[in-house]
Amino acid sequence: MINIKRSKIQLVIKIIIWLIPIIILIWVANKQFVPGGKLEVTYNVPEESKFIKNFASKEPNQYIGTKNELGNNDYTHLITVSPVYFDVYVPRAFPKATITLRYDNKDEQPLIQLGSKVSNDAYYYEDMAMYNKEIEKILNNEYEAWTWITKDDLILFQKSDKLYESIDYFLDNLPDPDKILQYNYKLANNIELPGYFPASQKSVIRKSIRGQHELFTYITRDEPLNFTFITQDINRNNGVDEIEITIFDNSDKLIDEIILPDDGEIMASGKVMPERNVGIFLNDIPAGVYRINLDTTDDVFIKEIQTQQHLIMFKDNIYLTDNEEYKDILGDKTHQSTQLFTNAKEVDFKTAHDDGWQTIIINGFPIQINESHKYFNINGLDGISEISIPKNDLLVEGDGFFFFSSENSFDPYYNLTTSLIEVEDINEYNYIIARYIPAKKSGNYSKAQAVVEVPNLSYKTVNDSTYSSFIISLPGLSESGKLFHIKQINILFEKEPITINNFFSKAKNFISK
Repeated sequence: MINIKRSKIQLVIKIIIWLIPIIILIWVANKQFVPGGKLEVTYNVPEESKFIKNFASKEPNQYIGTKNELGNNDYTHLITVSPVYFDVYVPRAFPKATITLRYDNKDEQPLIQLGSKVSNDAYYYEDMAMYNKEIEKILNNEYEAWTWITKDDLILFQKSDKLYESIDYFLDNLPDPDKILQYNYKLANNIELPGYFPASQKSVIRKSIRGQHELFTYITRDEPLNFTFITQDINRNNGVDEIEITIFDNSDKLIDEIILPDDGEIMASGKVMPERNVGIFLNDIPAGVYRINLDTTDDVFIKEIQTQQHLIMFKDNIYLTDNEEYKDILGDKTHQSTQLFTNAKEVDFKTAHDDGWQTIIINGFPIQINESHKYFNINGLDGISEISIPKNDLLVEGDGFFFFSSENSFDPYYNLTTSLIEVEDINEYNYIIARYIPAKKSGNYSKAQAVVEVPNLSYKTVNDSTYSSFIISLPGLSESGKLFHIKQINILFEKEPITINNFFSKAKNFISK
């Protein structure tokens, strides 16, 4: 009898000894492979999480109870400064993560964004939730006349007798723009400027400009968008001097991109390279306003612009360079004074050289430019102002558009749809098109969610610890003095689960690492 008991004990011990490495193997395999394909981690305020670390903003951590009742443990993390940073530690990398935020938004923070750090340490942003009081009233049926339809994160609110059955049909067959509001979305209005006719011949702007500029122009239907830029690299600074030209329509949709690479001289040699041309020719694009970004360095001169368009304006700045300082670049080109026009209310002027010291006249008022690398300002302007610039070599900046002739000017915002935030009574309109992600209710809190996948989800490994970095961005929170309360952050990581069919291939890949 004793021997039987002893045998049973020995058998149990043997089983335990056998099971220990198996359990360890299963634990290691589960930790490394996550065979089910899903790993969920949660940070509940104010509890610590072994997965979510370094939760902080540019302020001390603060916790606040929602009630002052004895024994109440319903705490939130008080946020007064944006953004909020946190790292999530995981046993391995996952290709997909779903981040869910539970929060209290009594102060009506209008936008909540998730930022995930990508491989170059920049952040990729994904909108999680938005808040607009008028839209929330419609969604909560406080305005009985309004109905709505959705497509992805677009919502079309309607209260007209003419109801659209789909958002696509609405966008292709827009009603009167005066009856439409838009929120967080730009309608690509194919506008027809009244009284506009295409130019019968090319326009040539022979004023040399330097560096980065943004142009606005207009074309009607059946008119090509046609520009040629004559450029030259002066190599006064180290670095690559390529020119990237991007063209956008009036809904900020990218239409085309053109890159003129550097000419091969990247040192600050002062060597003036030969002129090169880069052009735009886009046919069969809709009528409307187009924005042309010229993204380059101050080493690049645009010596001439040839275009079929005659409505051309520069937004926010223009850097004029027809000056003795650049005579070795401009050659035989005469250094004529410049007459410039603007609708800006405030304008700043700055020169980088003594040759740029001059007295400019704006609306008959003289401004002496008598110091280099210093801004000279004039404000309180109204309507169209005329600026006389005798010697150029001047960076001109302002809160509006600049143009060389009244014949070049136009209203780039003509007939654009009104923004929801600009009106007092939405019931004066029949349609609201909005890119809007409403928050969902989760008990006493709101809930927002974002999904991030590689390559916008990346990981770092330090001392055998693998983690991914995130931020919660609350634009405008710091400046507004509002408060935001975080209750919980939940992250669901996902990958392909391990099955009988893929087990051996995954094991082989792991061993070969």
